[in-house]
Amino acid sequence: MKKPFVIATVAVAALLLCMAAQSCRQVSKIISGVQKLKKVADDNTKYLHLEFLDIPIAGGCNKFVDTLKTLGFHDAESYSDAYWLYGNYSGLPVEACVYFTPITKLASRVAVYYPDRPSWADIESEYFRLKDSLTVLYGEPESKETFEPPFKKGDGYEMKAVEKNMCEYWSIFSVFHGGALIGTIYLDIGKGDDPNTCEIMLLFTDTRNFQMEQKETNAASKMVDSVQDSQDDTDSTEASTAKDSTSTQPTESNNKPIQ
Repeated sequence: MKKPFVIATVAVAALLLCMAAQSCRQVSKIISGVQKLKKVADDNTKYLHLEFLDIPIAGGCNKFVDTLKTLGFHDAESYSDAYWLYGNYSGLPVEACVYFTPITKLASRVAVYYPDRPSWADIESEYFRLKDSLTVLYGEPESKETFEPPFKKGDGYEMKAVEKNMCEYWSIFSVFHGGALIGTIYLDIGKGDDPNTCEIMLLFTDTRNFQMEQKETNAASKMVDSVQDSQDDTDSTEASTAKDSTSTQPTESNNKPIQ
């Protein structure tokens, strides 16, 4: 009675080993891709990058953040994909969020959030002040500054339009060098953290490192999915093995042998 059970056990073990080998090959392939990304990261500072406060958005995120700290920024919170800091930009206190690539930890984007404003006149004035200063540095942007009906500028309900996401005030500055796009700067008016307020955001995105961020995010996602799929297959096979082993065990019969 044990022989069929032993054969079944050996077969399942062989299947598990095969699955494990396949999983290892998948993981090895992903790791190889990650290593290639790291090799690219080693040369990251050799390329021309978009700058924030005259600092190239490049290289290791920790080094980039440390450089910002020498300019007066200080830590607020750190997360798996970003650092939040407090500091000053264009003469005003701001919060800055530094995003980095998930595997090689390269600085890729910097978002700057200005203090909430309860007045549309104040927020619009600040928006155009920043737009004008950026235009001097980077040239004319692509812009849109409108309200969706029934709202319109001057009706006294501009803040309500922002609250309902029916206000589009934004400008995109494309930064080129030698004909190549090295980054973009996005200026935007949006809802503030506090009720009935608006805020301005500036987003500096380095082209090369943002592309790296997207590639690494996809690679990390595939790695998680591969490990999860392998685990699910293993759990399913183990459950099936346990069921088969139970069914192949000898059971006690109620029929007694004839004496």
